Amino acid sequence: MRARGLPLERRTGWRTPALLLLAVLACLLAGKAWRDASLAYWLATSPGSAPRVLQSDPRIGLELSDRYFFEPGALDVAATEKIVRDARAVLRDGALNAVAMRQIGLAANATGDPSFEGKLRLAERISRRDRETQLALMALATSRGDDVAALGHLDILLTVNPGMGRDVFPALASPLDQPAFRRLLLRYSARPWFGHFLATAIQQSQDKSAVVALVLESGIPLAGDQRDLLPALLRPLIRSGDYEQARALAVASGRLDRRVLESFALTQATTDPDFAPLTFSLHSSEIAQARLIEEGRLGVEVAPGRLVTLVDRITQLPPGAYAMRQTLDVGLMEQSPRVEWVLRCAPGNSPPVWQQAVPPAKGASGEPLALTIPPDCGLQFWRLVVSTPDGQKPVRFEISALSLEKTGS
Repeated sequence: MRARGLPLERRTGWRTPALLLLAVLACLLAGKAWRDASLAYWLATSPGSAPRVLQSDPRIGLELSDRYFFEPGALDVAATEKIVRDARAVLRDGALNAVAMRQIGLAANATGDPSFEGKLRLAERISRRDRETQLALMALATSRGDDVAALGHLDILLTVNPGMGRDVFPALASPLDQPAFRRLLLRYSARPWFGHFLATAIQQSQDKSAVVALVLESGIPLAGDQRDLLPALLRPLIRSGDYEQARALAVASGRLDRRVLESFALTQATTDPDFAPLTFSLHSSEIAQARLIEEGRLGVEVAPGRLVTLVDRITQLPPGAYAMRQTLDVGLMEQSPRVEWVLRCAPGNSPPVWQQAVPPAKGASGEPLALTIPPDCGLQFWRLVVSTPDGQKPVRFEISALSLEKTGS
């Protein structure tokens, strides 16, 4: 027994629920103007709920059968013939109608008429915005192995209906590990949906390196209007431990000099939140705030009697001996806060390999703090932890002239 049509996934929820108050309003009106206005409403909302007086209109019938050829099941000859009659009636009644032409084409396909493709192409020429026409042509291209044409129809669907990306993007990300498929996608890198696709793919893909490869190959700008895309790409990489990929992407963005990744100076670049925690991540909450006052100066305010992490950072420095310098200015406080650096190696929850309190050094550079990064410590997780004494007022202090220099192997 012949099936209804092309093997397309059934999608639901594309129509707005009908508002029953309009049915009441329609009963208060009369004549052709009421009929046309009501018909337009019911076509756009829920044709199946239209008043009985409108059910005989071929446009209602056509809309009711809109998904018939996209649903599984055997071909119903009588239903198919009615769809064709309704479609032809709509075409006779006025201007060219993409839905009517598409239904005629799908009916032709269901009955084995080889002219079906020409009818679908005509429906597309009438309106490229008809979703079902694009779905049908995409299915046809896919069944022929024509990825270029299939992606062309998908581009139209996503451009006209951006919300479809939620359903499509996970499947579209699956073959990104194939360079040939990535090359096909490159032609759409300037489309509005491409950035949203990348953000979804980097979150859901098991092979995040393939997504990064697509980003780098596309040359998509990660600044200006696309500025928010970079953090959306970096955070999943960092959460999954793909630090090498994250660093490569950060540098390739053109917004971060590679030297910033090794610098401990407190600057706008080294505290840029878009790249954190590859840059310093400055924490702010109701109980603690850390902010860059000016280049080289970090202002801190912490509630009394608290233990908080103010700053964290991930680096990939070579092993060896280092000296950390900074100035901790606590002002005239009677009880100074305890400000301590903690260094761990990957994974970040491993025991510290070094931790050192920073002594206050008002108005002068503090003594260097010696530390060693072990040979097996390829990734370093830094934290600046502050403990404040009990009291009534917030504790305020500054850190400045921070640096980290390699002093030996």
